[in-house]
Amino acid sequence: MRLQYTRRELFQAAAAASAPVLARANAPSAPVAVARCRTYEPAELYPVLERMFDQIGGLGRLVKDKTVAIKLNLTGTADRRLGHAPLEQTTWTHPAVVLATMRLMDRAGVRRIRLLESPWSTAEPLEEFMLKAGWEPEDFVRAARRVEFREHELSGLRQAVLPLPGAARRPSVSRLRSQPLLSRL
Repeated sequence: MRLQYTRRELFQAAAAASAPVLARANAPSAPVAVARCRTYEPAELYPVLERMFDQIGGLGRLVKDKTVAIKLNLTGTADRRLGHAPLEQTTWTHPAVVLATMRLMDRAGVRRIRLLESPWSTAEPLEEFMLKAGWEPEDFVRAARRVEFREHELSGLRQAVLPLPGAARRPSVSRLRSQPLLSRL
C-alpha cells in the first residue's frame, strides 16, 4: 500500500469520491440577464440595464419600499491607474453603472440607497475619496430620493450618521468616524 500521494492525486481522488453526491444535488437557480453595452454613455447604458432588470422579473419586486446597499468596489488608492486607463474602466465599478442602477431603483420605489465602501487607503469619508477619484458625490445624491454614503467599519472604527442641515433630498450622510471602539471601553 502506497502512503505518499501527490497533491494532484489527492484532489483527483476527492473529486471522484464526491462526484456521485454532487450529481444528485439540485443546484439553486436564479434568473440571470446578460447584455452588451458598447459604452458607458447614459443614453445607451440606461435602457440596457432597464431591459436586463425586466428580464429577471423587474426591479420593483426586489427593491420596492426597501433599503438597498450598493457596494461600490473602489479598491486601492484614488489616483491609481492600470496602464493609462482610469480604474473605473478596469477594476472599479464604473460610476455610470452605479448612477443608472440608482435611478432605476428610485423609479422602482426603493426607500433608501446606501452606497457602501471602505477605502482602505484613507480614513477620510467616502465622499472625499470619491472626489479624489474624479467622481462627483452630488451626482449620486441626485440619482435617487434618499441616498446615504457609508464606510464599512474598519479597524475598530465606527461610523456615525449625521443629519445634513438644509438638505431635503439627502436626509443623512455618513460623515464622521468616531473614536476607535477599544479606546471607549
